[in-house]
Order: sequence, then C-alpha cells, then structure tokens
Amino acid sequence: MAFNPINTQEELDQIIQQRIERERKTIMAQYADYDALKTQVTDLTQKLKDEQTKHTDTVKQIADLQDKVHGYEVEALKTSIGNETGIPFALRGRLQGTTEEEIRADAETLAELIGKPTPPAPAPKLNEPVDTTPPDPFREMAKKFI
Repeated sequence: MAFNPINTQEELDQIIQQRIERERKTIMAQYADYDALKTQVTDLTQKLKDEQTKHTDTVKQIADLQDKVHGYEVEALKTSIGNETGIPFALRGRLQGTTEEEIRADAETLAELIGKPTPPAPAPKLNEPVDTTPPDPFREMAKKFI
C-alpha cells in the first residue's frame, strides 16, 4: 500500500470518517454483551436483596426460638427449685428471676412466708372399718377435761 498524499478537504474527511467507523466497530464489538451484563447485574442484585431478606427473617426466627428455649429453661428451673424448697405447684409461677441464684433466693423467701406444707393425711387402711359417726361436741369437750 503506497502512500497517497491528501490533496483536498473531502479526502481528509473521508479518511477520518473511515477511521472513526473502524474504531466504532471495534468498541461495539468490545461492548456487545453490555445489555446482557446489565440484565444479569439487575437479576443478581434482586437475588441478593431476596437472600438478605431471607437471612434477616431467619435471624429473627432464630432469636425468637432462642427466647422461647430460654423461657422453657427458666420455667423448668422454677419447677425444680420449687420442688426442692417445697413450694406448692400453684405458687411456682410467682417465682421471680432469670438466673438460678435469683430464683432460689425468691423461692426461699416465699417458702419462709408460706411455711412448711403439712403432709397429706395417711390413706385409710382397707381392712379396718372407718368410723362414719359424726363427732359429738360433748364428747370432745369431755376429752379436753381429761
């Protein structure tokens, strides 16, 4: 290819136009997949947001379940300490505290206030006859004088 000198402005414009077209084609070929990549980025961004939402929900569920487990553990501890200190089952819900030391201190205080429970009456023996006569007040009074 021999060098041809440029003699007119039209020739220069034509050469420059050819050079611009060649560069344009090179750049278009280089960025041909731009729209596909842009769509892919949009899709991945949406997936990331969805996964972050799922993650947040999962973390919240885990925290809720841990709170439930902690509540069950505290209730089991209250029941255990209530058994040890002799607090009636109906009053165990009144025990306060979240640690074993706090619950134990409250149970001991409550046990002192309500006193020791009376043992249940012995079961009647099946072979012995049961006295079903009503108590006589005069007899009771006489027993007191003796």
